[in-house]
Amino acid sequence: MIMLIFLIQLPPIGTMLGWPKCFYNVENSIQFETSAGISFADVNGNNDLEVIFNLRYGDGDTLFVFDYQGNLLWKIRDSLIQYPAFADLDNDAVNEIIFGSAYGINVLRGDGTTMPPFPFLIPNCYWSEVSIADIDGDDSLDIIFSARIYDAAAYLYVLNKNGQPLQGWPRIMPDYVFTHPAVADIDNDTKKEIIYNTWRDSLYCFRYDGTIQPGFPVENKVTSDCGIGEVILCDIDYDGFIEIIFGSCTPWADTGCLYIYRWDGSNQPGWPKYFSDHIVFHPDQYHFAIGDINNDQKIEFVIVGTGRVMRILDQDGNYVPNTCQWFDWGAQNPLIANIDFTPEKEIIANTGNYRVSAFYYDGEMCYGWPIKSLGKQVNYFNEITVDDIDNDGLIELGLVIIGGDAPPRAYIHIWKLHGKPDEIEWGRSYYDLQRTCYFRR
Repeated sequence: MIMLIFLIQLPPIGTMLGWPKCFYNVENSIQFETSAGISFADVNGNNDLEVIFNLRYGDGDTLFVFDYQGNLLWKIRDSLIQYPAFADLDNDAVNEIIFGSAYGINVLRGDGTTMPPFPFLIPNCYWSEVSIADIDGDDSLDIIFSARIYDAAAYLYVLNKNGQPLQGWPRIMPDYVFTHPAVADIDNDTKKEIIYNTWRDSLYCFRYDGTIQPGFPVENKVTSDCGIGEVILCDIDYDGFIEIIFGSCTPWADTGCLYIYRWDGSNQPGWPKYFSDHIVFHPDQYHFAIGDINNDQKIEFVIVGTGRVMRILDQDGNYVPNTCQWFDWGAQNPLIANIDFTPEKEIIANTGNYRVSAFYYDGEMCYGWPIKSLGKQVNYFNEITVDDIDNDGLIELGLVIIGGDAPPRAYIHIWKLHGKPDEIEWGRSYYDLQRTCYFRR
C-alpha cells in the first residue's frame, strides 16, 4: 500500500535538461512587456518538438525557436505577434508557423524563412489572431483570421495557402473582433463553419463562402464591459452535432454567464447558466478549458480568473463539489492532462506569484505542487502548454515568465512531468496546434 501511494502521488520529475533560459532585455532600460506564451511543435520535420515563444519589448516582438535541448535554432523580429498556429500549408510534410502581427499575417518555414507570397499586409492593423483549417473541402488548408483595424471596425478573412482571399471574403464586422475565430463543421455538411463573437454585439457563424449560417447571428447583449469570452466547440451531448460554448461576465466578475448554442443558433436545452460568485470570462486574458477529467464520458468545464476562484462545472453546469477554490493570485490558462498516472486527469494553471499549480478533480492541490519559477510575475496572456517534446513517453510543461528584475529579464521554463501524452485532454490554448478551438474526444 505504501508503495502504491508513492507511485501515484509523484511530484514533477524536475527541470528539463538545457532549461530554463534567461533573457536580458537588449535595450537594458526597457522592460519586457509581455509574451503570447510558449508552444511545442515540430517545425523542421525531425519528429521532436521545437520550443517556440515570443518576447515583446520596444516597438516589436522577437520570435524564438529552440530545439528541446535548449539550443537556439533561429529568431526573427516582427511586431505584436499573437498566438502562432502550426500546420503544413505547402504539403511538404513539415509544419509552417502562421501568426498574426501588427502588419497582417505572416507564414514562416521551419528554418525561419518566409513562405512566398507572405506576408499578407493589412494597413492599420494592430491585432490579428489566426486559425488553420480546410474550410471548403478542397483538401488544402486555409488561413482564417480576424484583423482589428485602428479607428475602424474589424475584418474577418479567409486566405488560401497562396495568400489569396477565398470568394466571399473578407467580411467587415459591425463591432471590432477581439476573440479568436473557432472553426469546425457544426452542421455536418462536409464544409466547415467559422464561429466567433464580436465584443458587445452578437455571436456570428459564417459558412465557407462568407454567407451567414441560418439561425445566426445570435444577439448577446449582456450587461458587461468585459465583453464576450472566447468560443470553444464540442459535441457535448453526443448527438453528432457540435455545440458552441462561450461565456461573459460583468467588469469585476460579480456575475458570469456560460452560454451553449446548437448548430442552428438555438439554445442548448438547460442553458445558459448564470453565476453570481466571481466567474470570469474574458477573450484575451482568461482562457477556459473543457475535457473529461474524471473519465465519466462527460465533459467538465474549467473556468479561472485573476484574484478569483477556480471553478469546475459538470456537463449540466453544476459546480463539482469542493472545487470552488480561492487563490489570492487567481489562476489563468488552464490545461487538462494526466500527470501522475492516476485514472483521473489533473488541471494545470498559472496561479500567479510566479508559480504554476496542479489540482485534482476535487480541487485539492496535487502532491508536489505548486512549481516555483524564476521571475516575479505571470502575465495573463502567457500561454502554458504540455506535450512530449523529446519522444520519451512522458510529457513536458512549458512556461514563459516576464520578470520584474533589474535589468528586465524573461525566463523560459520547461519541466518534465509524469503522465502519458495520449492522456492530454486540453494541452494548449485554443485546443490544437491549428488553433481551431474545436475539442475532439
